[in-house]
Amino acid sequence: MLGEVGQGLAVAQSSSVLYGRPNLTALSLGLHEQAVALTARYLSQRPRYTGTLADLSVVRDRLGRMSSRLIMARILAYHAVDMLDHHLACDDELITAKALGHELAAETGNDAMQLHAANGLGTELQIGRIWRDMQTTYAPAGTGEIQRKRLADTLLHHHTDTTGPADEQPHLPWSVLHAARGQPSVPEPPLPV
Repeated sequence: MLGEVGQGLAVAQSSSVLYGRPNLTALSLGLHEQAVALTARYLSQRPRYTGTLADLSVVRDRLGRMSSRLIMARILAYHAVDMLDHHLACDDELITAKALGHELAAETGNDAMQLHAANGLGTELQIGRIWRDMQTTYAPAGTGEIQRKRLADTLLHHHTDTTGPADEQPHLPWSVLHAARGQPSVPEPPLPV
């Protein structure tokens, strides 16, 4: 049994929030990194007249934007999981890392597919599979719309009148509940006999 009797929904939701979102964020980040690396390699090797596609300033601009998005997604992901590792309240950070990380990766995936042109659609290059895999990180643990609604709820909750009925308990963020549990104990290795 996980948790207390009657807490099944809370256990499932906390698992989704505390571990599902970081896992999906990491998956999205890995796909994002791969899309940027594959595209940079493709552009630097794809011949165009006397040079390569990478020689075109408009192509370099787009590749630079892809790199910038990747850096933003990496910072969001690392910041959120660092807070979680340190048992700090970080529901909003986890939500943002998952939702915005996917959006940034999807924009980069679209750019990568356009820069690969028809070659990205074939099975010879990995970029088509990477782009398709990116689509799978959107819905699990809440779509972008749901994530943004949760962020708005948090923001509005902090700015609403709290003079409601005394029996209404404020919702504690899952990461706060997680932090209250403290660090899990690690059993000592048995001593040799």
